[in-house]
Formats: sequence, structure tokens, C-alpha cells
Amino acid sequence: MLDSGERVVVKVRRPGIDTVVAWDLDIVDRLARRLQRSTRWGRGVGAVDLSNGFAAALTEELDLRIEAQNMTAVAAAASTRGVAASVRIPKPHEPLCTSNVLVMERLEGRPLGAITADEQIGDRQALARTLFDTLLGEVMIDGIFHADPHPGNVLLLANGQLALLDFGSVGRIDAGLRAAVASRGALLSEIAPGGASARWWFSVRNRVLAALAHVVVVVECHHRGGSLHTVEAALARGVTVGAVPGSVRSPASAGTNRLLVDGAVPVRGADDVLSALELAIVADPTVVPPRSRGATRRPRANTPRRDLDASARRVLRSLDHDPATLEVVVTRCGLSIGETSLALEALAEVGLAVGVLGWWSRPR
Repeated sequence: MLDSGERVVVKVRRPGIDTVVAWDLDIVDRLARRLQRSTRWGRGVGAVDLSNGFAAALTEELDLRIEAQNMTAVAAAASTRGVAASVRIPKPHEPLCTSNVLVMERLEGRPLGAITADEQIGDRQALARTLFDTLLGEVMIDGIFHADPHPGNVLLLANGQLALLDFGSVGRIDAGLRAAVASRGALLSEIAPGGASARWWFSVRNRVLAALAHVVVVVECHHRGGSLHTVEAALARGVTVGAVPGSVRSPASAGTNRLLVDGAVPVRGADDVLSALELAIVADPTVVPPRSRGATRRPRANTPRRDLDASARRVLRSLDHDPATLEVVVTRCGLSIGETSLALEALAEVGLAVGVLGWWSRPR
């Protein structure tokens, strides 16, 4: 509470978090450089540039003075547009803010993520429209917008009004791009404006996506997964369908494997997508190809496991011959993402692990 009697919220940066973030960003940077050096798709997406952009954004979020400035800027833009009262934004007490401490107005309410579907909270459709109009106005008119509006960052206040929290990350769009989108953009939908929501909208939306696509690629799909609606819509319109092969033991790959049996284009990487689009693939002499197709390293025989550290041995025990994502490996071994990533890289270097597009397994 301030001397004036005003109740406030004080956000404090966790001590030592800058060091932890620096370690994690170093891991991201090394992995990005490896991907860009060793894979065509890594070079194509600009893995290092993506890593640098992510590092810059995350580092900026550690300075709480910037969050205070973001809150003031977004609120000022909404006020200029005449909609400041639609969705509340807490006011920061900037003279009291430092890089480590943020002091802001306290708003009493509950995050949307904590509200159950059967609670009586007023007109849900009106609240949704207000939130949507606010976020769209920030993007298309103001040029500065909340970049992370998940349910935990949206409060329903006691008076029924909505509020936005956590402005550590905001996006900015310059006037030229906003004008181009407004003049040449389009919104496609088969649902009339103001129509009530329904579960079948999902398949209708996918029908529009299939109609606009040149190639539809299904990465994972259960035997009766919703992605099959998109596949049916694509095939009905003569759109090529591709599928990523998966383990025969994985229920999440049952649908994609069935599509392959039925004649879908096998997609093992970006090159297969380009081939499906009938785009020429030109070899880049500056890119070092991986030693085995899609793999991080070619397995070496009889590698002494006694030389591995405890973390690497722990991660190795969590791997089998069925590929698993990094998140799955982390869950299995119980280490942090950073420790697991370093251990996987060490195992790949000595041929005890194979990494393909973010999926890890033991060499066959």
C-alpha cells in the first residue's frame, strides 16, 4: 500500500534469473547455429535470426521498466482511439519502478482461465466481442498490441469489465504494414457475422484452409482425428495431401500412417514439401549436409559409455528406438530442458542418440 492509501501490486524480478536466462539463451544460440550450419531447413527459416530475435525479446522482458512503458503506451493508444474504458489496463507508478521492481495499480478480479464453463458471468458473447475488438484495434489501428493475451493474462473484474495484465511482451506494427493489410487483406469465413458458436465450426474453418492451400501436410493425427476433415476437404478440391510418417506404436500417428497407405505424399522434411509444390530444390554449397539423412550425427560403433556424465547417462536411459520430442524426453528423465538439451547433443556427438527435426531416439 502506498502512503496515499492506494493498494498496489508489486512485481519483483526473481534474483539471479538473468544468469539462468543467459545460460538458456546460450543453449538456444548453439542449437540454432548447429541447425543453420547442418540443415537446409534451418538455413531456410533463418534459425540464427530467430534465435537472436527471441533472445532480444526475452532479455527486454527482464527489464520491468520496459513493461511499465509498454502499459503506458498501450493505454495511451487506446485512449486516443476513444476506447480506453472498454478493457482496463493497470496504471504503473513509473517513479517507483526500476529494472527489478514494477509497481502498478491493483485490479480486483479473476483470470478467465479460472472461470468454469457453467459459471454465471454475464453475457459471454459480449465479453468475447469486446476482447476481440480491443485486440484487433490494437493490431490494426494502434500499431502496438498485447503479445500474450492468454486466459491467465485477462481478468474479469468484479464490475463485469475485462482487464489485461502482463505487458512484458508487446508487438508493434508500423503504419505502412497496417495500411497494406487494411487495403489488400481479406477475412474469409463461411459463418455469418454475429453467428452463435458451435462445435462444427472447426471443420468448417478447416474446409476454408484446405481450399486456400496448395498442399495440406498432416504432421500427427489419431485414427479418427479432426485433421481428417481437412484431408477430406483437400481431396475433394484436388489439393495434394502429405503426411509425416510416425511410429506404428504411437496412437498419434495412426491417422498419418493410414493416409500414407492410402496414397498420401510422404513428408520427411522441407524438401518433400517443396517437391510436392513442384518447386526446384537448389543445393546451397555453404550448407554442410548432415552425415546421415536428417540425423544429427552418424552413429559410431562401440562408444564407451563410461565416459558419459551422469546427466547424459540418465537421458540415454530415457531414450528408445521410437522417436520422442524434447518435451517427452524431459518428462522421462526428470532433468531441466537445458540439461536435457546439452545431454542429447553430447549423446549425438558420440553416436548414441539421433535427432531428426526435434525428435530424438537411439540409433537403429
